[in-house]
Amino acid sequence: MRSEENIYATDDPVRNDPHNYKTLLENDRVRVMEYRSQPGEKSALHSHPDCVVYSFGPGTLLITAPSGISEEFELKTGALMWRHETTHALQNIGSTEAHLLVVELKSPEEPIPMG
Repeated sequence: MRSEENIYATDDPVRNDPHNYKTLLENDRVRVMEYRSQPGEKSALHSHPDCVVYSFGPGTLLITAPSGISEEFELKTGALMWRHETTHALQNIGSTEAHLLVVELKSPEEPIPMG
């Protein structure tokens, strides 16, 4: 996993795209963001560490890797998805607003106590 410091310094989605990404909570373990985009809107190239994504509604996103390879991704209401560390650009190619909750995991400096 790349260091959060590197990801957040150069490819941070909130800094690169503050119109679509909003930080709701951040601490030393997670960053929780809300993502909203209207049909046709694009998000600049950005990176995420490993994360969990929840979709509030249906939609269709075009996900483009730095290599230029693109993939359509169908969002379903209530879907919960695990995403490995990634760098991509997004475009809402659907006819509805894309509304997501993104929970990015940070590498702990110490083991997380269980129980």
